[in-house]
Amino acid sequence: MPRRRGTSSSSAVCVDVNNVDRFLDFIFFFKANATAILTSGQDLHGSTLDKLVEDYNNYLGQFKRRGKSGPEPLALEDFTSCDVELSSDELIEMKEYLKSSDYPYRYKTSETFKTVRAFQKLARAADALMAVTVGDVRYVMVVDIPPSYVASRSHMSEVNRRFLRLARNVEGFTELFVLANSLLALQLPDCNVASRLISISGKFYTSTPLSAGPLCRARHFAQFYVDLVEAGSKYTSYVASALLRYLQVEDRGDLYAIVRNMSQTERLGEKERGALAALLGKI
Repeated sequence: MPRRRGTSSSSAVCVDVNNVDRFLDFIFFFKANATAILTSGQDLHGSTLDKLVEDYNNYLGQFKRRGKSGPEPLALEDFTSCDVELSSDELIEMKEYLKSSDYPYRYKTSETFKTVRAFQKLARAADALMAVTVGDVRYVMVVDIPPSYVASRSHMSEVNRRFLRLARNVEGFTELFVLANSLLALQLPDCNVASRLISISGKFYTSTPLSAGPLCRARHFAQFYVDLVEAGSKYTSYVASALLRYLQVEDRGDLYAIVRNMSQTERLGEKERGALAALLGKI
């Protein structure tokens, strides 16, 4: 077997705001970029750094006021020196990168990529700012809108802020999937954008395609579901299952059955009654 020969630190690829868009398939840089979008509405590539720093630190202030110990704040100096060496602990996809290289034994993992300290802070912050717990597993979850859809991606920050706030009121993946689709239908001017729900846990992630198109044609159902989630309604899981069927085959039968049942019960809370009344006024 050939002997592995390390490269010098100077030959490592430096990933910063000028080229990070080429490396967003790496979980580390994807998380850093998603945090920037969540807190400042900007992709890291070509971002206005002073605005990013100010917006991010302001967002951390809100996070800490909710009684949580927040991630580290940013400073402009964090973007200047490319001195953070990344290993396979940070770049999970590194092994695949090395296997596809023409010289697979040329690199030491810790010397292949370097980055700025700001990206390290942003990637670590994702674990706190975008945490969603399903069962006993903690995930980083992101509703991702492709950069090619510029008009829609400008709404990505607001979609994710609402998603993360409301995710606390639901328990399973079906409810989260329907919530993401509903928010896209309500927020985006064009619902037929090929978005996805990214779920990251440790060294693993899944990318689930979102299909908000049918809800674009029936936004009142999306609003009804979001209102129920907001209310912490016990009907949330039932409506999520019915909406999942609607998203797949556009069958409204299960939805109408639930609406009929809710209309006949006297056990609805005030917010549930408001959500039902708003829906009945549009169907």
